[in-house]
Amino acid sequence: MGGQLDRAAKILGTRQTFHAEGKNFRIRTFQDVEPHLDHAAMMRREMAESGPNRRSAFRPRMSVPFNVMAGVAQKLGIQPKDVFEPEQNKRIWRELNSSDYKNFRLRQKL
Repeated sequence: MGGQLDRAAKILGTRQTFHAEGKNFRIRTFQDVEPHLDHAAMMRREMAESGPNRRSAFRPRMSVPFNVMAGVAQKLGIQPKDVFEPEQNKRIWRELNSSDYKNFRLRQKL
C-alpha cells in the first residue's frame, strides 16, 4: 500500500491486514472506535447540563466511525458501492438508531 491509501488510513485511524487463502484473499480493516465513544459521552454530558440548542441549524445526532457503518451495511447485506444510496442509507441509519449502537449517540433519544 502507499500514497492515497496510506493517507486515508491515517485520517480514518484504520489499519488493514491481508491474508491469502488459496486463490482468494481477505482484507480485514480495523478501526479504533474508542475516540468516537468518548466524544459521544462528552457531548451527552454537555447537552444534559446545558440543554440542547434548538435554534442551531446543526444538531449532530451520532458520532459513528466509518468502520462501524460499513459493518452495519454488511450485516444488512448492502454492497459497499450502495452504502450512500438514499434507500440503503435509510436502512443503515434505522439500524444505527437501535439500542445496539446507543453509545455512539451524541444526545439522549427523546
